[in-house]
Amino acid sequence: MPAKFGPLPTKEHNQKRGLTRDALKKIADESLNAIASGSYTLRKLQARTDDVVETFDLLANVKYLKERTLYYGPDSVVTSWVQPVTEEAGLASTTKIWAVEKSTLDTAHWLIEKLAAEPQPSVDDLAERRGARARAVGVLNFASAKHPGGGFLTGSQAQEESIARSSTLYPSLMCPAGQQFYTYNHSIMAGKNDGYYSHGMIYSPSVIVFRNDTGRWLRPYEIDVLTSPAVNAGVVWQKRQQALKQQQPVDSEIATEDKIRAVMKERMARLLYLFELQGTRNLVLGSFGTGVFKNSVDIVADLWAELLVGQDARFGKSFKRVIFGVIGHGTYLKFAERFGTDAG
Repeated sequence: MPAKFGPLPTKEHNQKRGLTRDALKKIADESLNAIASGSYTLRKLQARTDDVVETFDLLANVKYLKERTLYYGPDSVVTSWVQPVTEEAGLASTTKIWAVEKSTLDTAHWLIEKLAAEPQPSVDDLAERRGARARAVGVLNFASAKHPGGGFLTGSQAQEESIARSSTLYPSLMCPAGQQFYTYNHSIMAGKNDGYYSHGMIYSPSVIVFRNDTGRWLRPYEIDVLTSPAVNAGVVWQKRQQALKQQQPVDSEIATEDKIRAVMKERMARLLYLFELQGTRNLVLGSFGTGVFKNSVDIVADLWAELLVGQDARFGKSFKRVIFGVIGHGTYLKFAERFGTDAG
């Protein structure tokens, strides 16, 4: 039987109240129940009328996800990101890039609606010949390297948790292909976690989003999700400090900063290349790893700019739109300074 749910308070109301850990856990449990039941119903209460009920299937999507989820290990094809784009891969003459002060899901939903309202592309336009792929939206999941969905099952609140409790992403992360990512990261961290994690990634095509960040049920929309962890700079510096206290040899502060930056750039380049290989031309990115992982907002923004902006940027013509969905006003202002606030 479909899972049935009544309307939740509005987004604005929830933002003012705040959502407790218990409330977030309840949202996650409801979402998993909907996935397990294979569908959900969306009820719209209207004055002086009976309830209007729509049922949305999730079963087919979850089956598709489990079959199509791909794991790209640290030695996979994405190591070749430095290669110049081919005519087929580098489709955009220019890429529109800008920042918005919205969550990842709010940004993706807005972009999906914008793309749906656009006129159908001409079949003579090489840049749009991939049909549905031309309208696909790719979302970067700022992932935990160890736990599928981060801490969403226990009510934690961050970008990955919001995506996991609002969509069909979790079954993709739990399928055999997705589990390779976590198994590998656990293996390299056995006995030591240096904070760098691996360059492995999960690609989950056509994830259905059916709730917003605060748990309000929505009509479903689809996104492609790329799961990758940022360097945990906080752990890197903590381990360095512990080694110093134990009088062990360590890299200088400058060398440590340079290594964090180099590993982050390599990972960010690989994930952009994977989106490029998948033909995903509209991206929602963000301030990757600048929350609990404590990477510098300035450095992360600079690295995105190096890869995406300018005549010589490797991915400067690989995508049609790149939107940075950023929450936290100070962080947003730094991204807005680099990328602007309007698509032009």
